[in-house]
Amino acid sequence: SAIRSDLVAGDHGLLHRVVRESLRLCPSTYWIQRRAAHDTDVAGVRLAAGDVVVIHVPSVHRHVDYWETPDDFEPDRFLESDWKHAWMPFGRAARLCVAQRYSVDVMAAVLADILSTRRVTRVSLGQSSLGTGLNLIPRAGALVLTPLRDPN
Repeated sequence: SAIRSDLVAGDHGLLHRVVRESLRLCPSTYWIQRRAAHDTDVAGVRLAAGDVVVIHVPSVHRHVDYWETPDDFEPDRFLESDWKHAWMPFGRAARLCVAQRYSVDVMAAVLADILSTRRVTRVSLGQSSLGTGLNLIPRAGALVLTPLRDPN
């Protein structure tokens, strides 16, 4: 696979894109809440200083104005730089999680370890769909990780 080839070559760029795309489709935060610092208009809506503004992250991450084919898993969309304003699984601006880069690096490292030591197979448990609640949760389906080599 392309990912295994990149691992052998020491290139983790694809893994980082896979992590970013995974977080776009299933963000770790469901909403971002802020208070308006001053009176302002946003898209024709008047906000008074102190009004609470809530951004629904999954909606932004799947909005056709920001993402071409938003429901498709396409890690290479992160090769371009125009995604940064609409990708917010770690928050935005002044309150951006300080561990964002570290978190993506760790997730890519864990993914690299899994892919280099395990065979990953998908087991269907019926029709797969994504449920929503406080978190996005797959309603059906599972991944099985099998060691590539006998540990003994």
